[in-house]
Amino acid sequence: DGSGNFFNSGEQNLFEGPLTITANPSNAQRLTSFHSPEKDITIKITMAAAAGQDSNGNKGGEGGKSEFIVTLKQNEEYVVKLGSTSAPTGGSNGGGGSAVLYKKASVLVALGGGGGAGTSTKGGKGGGIGLAGENGAGRNGGAGGAIVATGELNLERKPRSGTVGGR
Repeated sequence: DGSGNFFNSGEQNLFEGPLTITANPSNAQRLTSFHSPEKDITIKITMAAAAGQDSNGNKGGEGGKSEFIVTLKQNEEYVVKLGSTSAPTGGSNGGGGSAVLYKKASVLVALGGGGGAGTSTKGGKGGGIGLAGENGAGRNGGAGGAIVATGELNLERKPRSGTVGGR
């Protein structure tokens, strides 16, 4: 669950049937690691982020959803991290948590969660591969996330204004 608690282990032969990994709303986040022990295999993954919460009859936005093909390299670790709608992995005001696929320590795919609904507005849809997040509706609707081009996700922390970087 990201806090060091171990919940389950198992084995799934993908040639015999699909593997489904789902978030658990009672846990703030879920981490699932997997690998291909025998050989490189090419698989199709359908991945989706959490929807935003509904409020006062208004719908939360759908989480981003994408389908892609990836080759799992033999004995290399892959991790799926799924967030729920609650903090710290969900957004404020009931925004849905993200879904991220890692290969070792590198992000391969990141999908945005849906926006939480307001008292009189709907939440925007989360972004997916090649898709920006949708803006929320209404006077105070939040801005949807921008598209991040393949290979352009920058995880470096920028210095705050007025500070100087050094060695």
